[in-house]
Amino acid sequence: MAEKVAESNGITVVTGVIGVDAHVTGNWVVNQSLRAAGINVVALGVCVPQEEFVDAAIESHADAIWVTSLYGHARLDCDGLRERCQEGGLTKILLYVGGMLVVGRQDWELVSKDFEKLGFNRAYPPNTLPEMALEDLRADVTEQRQQTKVKDGSPSAPKETGSN
Repeated sequence: MAEKVAESNGITVVTGVIGVDAHVTGNWVVNQSLRAAGINVVALGVCVPQEEFVDAAIESHADAIWVTSLYGHARLDCDGLRERCQEGGLTKILLYVGGMLVVGRQDWELVSKDFEKLGFNRAYPPNTLPEMALEDLRADVTEQRQQTKVKDGSPSAPKETGSN
């Protein structure tokens, strides 16, 4: 069941642990950090299928989907999420992923590139400080909104969410 925080700075993020992964700690840290920063959080919990992320993002007009995973098989679980978002009309939604995304020690640069190929805007390795990811989120949302205003030709264009 999704839980939404009422107060925000205008950014809404859907969070959850994707696939069959039931590790809750990393997702809890992400949720608490986002909330402390005044961001609306739609928390889906653990073992979340891709469709549920997309449906929640559409319903909440989310700016981003933030996926966590700790069991090492995130590549499998995340493959196709960008396409599902596009099919749902979320052509501009930001996608973030973080945690223990792969099994064993692998070159993080290569892992990050793999997730970029899957359509993710950002991929974070284990032990990333929340402040760094929050800074990226704010910058990415600001940039996306500025690009939308330029395309609309109006500095007073309404906020575009990921669902537009």
